[in-house]
Amino acid sequence: MIGEWMRRIFLLAGAFILLAGPCMAEQVLTKEQMRDMLGKPGLYVIDIRTEKEWGFTTSKIPGAVHEVRGQQPTWGKKYPKDGTIVVY
Repeated sequence: MIGEWMRRIFLLAGAFILLAGPCMAEQVLTKEQMRDMLGKPGLYVIDIRTEKEWGFTTSKIPGAVHEVRGQQPTWGKKYPKDGTIVVY
């Protein structure tokens, strides 16, 4: 079960899904949609909170990686274009 940490994350930040590929699309996800996606191949969950927030929080989505907000052109190249990227 996702539990309390997921509820807090979505209350604080919300999540956006960026579909990589020829047609880039952006949409807001519900916590239920996110829950259903976790663990699926080709899903990349990226936390763009500040370094301080990332380091001190106990509310992290399992498997999420931290990237620096505002540097998407740099770190965006690390992820496959045919993957699904969720940024929160």
